[in-house]
Amino acid sequence: MSSRPSKLRSILAGLACIAVAAAVAGELEPPVPPGTPTMKPLDLVETRRPITADMLPLTIAEPGTSWYLVHDISTTGTGITVAADDVTIDLNGFVLAGGTGVGIREDQSGAPFPSNTTVKNGTVRGWASQGVRLGNNSTVTGVRAMSNKGTGIEVGGSSLVGESIADSNEIHGIVAGPGSVVRNCVGSYNDQNGIWGHSGVLIVHNLVTQNLRNGIRVDDACHVLENLARSSSLGQGTTFSGIWVVGERNRIEGNTLVDNRNGITVDGSNNLVVRNSASENWDSNFTISGSSTGNMVGTIRTSLTSAGPWDNLCHGFGCP
Repeated sequence: MSSRPSKLRSILAGLACIAVAAAVAGELEPPVPPGTPTMKPLDLVETRRPITADMLPLTIAEPGTSWYLVHDISTTGTGITVAADDVTIDLNGFVLAGGTGVGIREDQSGAPFPSNTTVKNGTVRGWASQGVRLGNNSTVTGVRAMSNKGTGIEVGGSSLVGESIADSNEIHGIVAGPGSVVRNCVGSYNDQNGIWGHSGVLIVHNLVTQNLRNGIRVDDACHVLENLARSSSLGQGTTFSGIWVVGERNRIEGNTLVDNRNGITVDGSNNLVVRNSASENWDSNFTISGSSTGNMVGTIRTSLTSAGPWDNLCHGFGCP
């Protein structure tokens, strides 16, 4: 019976020792002295660098850096020049309006030229030359290039232009160098071509409309897949078309051509034109050179008189 009070006294003594030790040691994390910052510096939170109106004209000469607009910028001078590799410019939803020269360009005054530039997410408008002009391995996404005196967006080889709009530019909408991709874009109301692909360009799922020359022009070895060309080729030239194939070894597949001067015109040789639909184009739906072949889909027949599905979908030479 006497052991229980002894155990109780031992427990109370132990708790007292813990309380004394805590009082002597103080708080494990003492309070921050008054005036001491409690947040990380901005350069540790936001590693990108801001671009403000008073910084223009701006030349970016440090490779691997990332920049962003903090407000709309309108200038009568020059724009942004990229003079280093691996630079990213985020327009951050704002407008870069100009101005003389090119809105955003890579400096190609010396060799080697800069490469791997990314421009994204905003509007480049009203420049005396081009909106965006970049070299090889470039990426342009989510950009609206509008009302520039030259081409809206131009990129060099092995580049990507995606989810962008080129509207009301006084030369071309989008120009892509060899081995590039143009996808999910709009080229509209431009004075020449909506989209121009040079050699080996994949042009897929774009809308081209109301361009004065061609909706899409391609040179050699391009794949033009599932685009809509509507009401382009509005200029006076009788050869202007929804899609104009200048060179050879192109594949023109699954496109829709409506209300252009000509639907598809193929001037080059050894091209394949397949699964395209063309209707209500002013002068002709298809003008295909003799050395280019394919299944050309014309107006779908309204009465299914044959059991063969190709008989009801294919119109022209080369049908199965």
